[in-house]
Amino acid sequence: MKHRKVKGARIIVIRKNKVLLLQRQKDGKEYFVLPGGTIEPGETPEETMIREAMEEVSLRIIKFRLVAELDDEFHHGHYYLAEEYSGEPRLGNGPEREKQSPENNYKLEWVSLKKLSELVFYPKKMKSIIMELKK
Repeated sequence: MKHRKVKGARIIVIRKNKVLLLQRQKDGKEYFVLPGGTIEPGETPEETMIREAMEEVSLRIIKFRLVAELDDEFHHGHYYLAEEYSGEPRLGNGPEREKQSPENNYKLEWVSLKKLSELVFYPKKMKSIIMELKK
């Protein structure tokens, strides 16, 4: 049986050698991901990334560039670096806030680029790409 790949777009926000991540605790597992989500019908990857950045972390992305496009068995992801944005990161009023529960919660965290390699982070392939980005 062939799986249908989920297409998504995520934003990389780096400030003072730290990257903005969503810390997830779900089904007893803890891991980190970049803000972003699934491309909606009729949306471009860029539009998805801009919408998700506002929904998840309350940032308005002004200038960005594509830094990676990755494929795995289940996902096809577009990864953008925020070169300019406005706002101060805080958990948005989107679905993440509504889904908060002891079994499934989200928390924003600035993580040192040096510490990124130690985290359980998805997708794993993005760790080295992010650590090489300089701001």
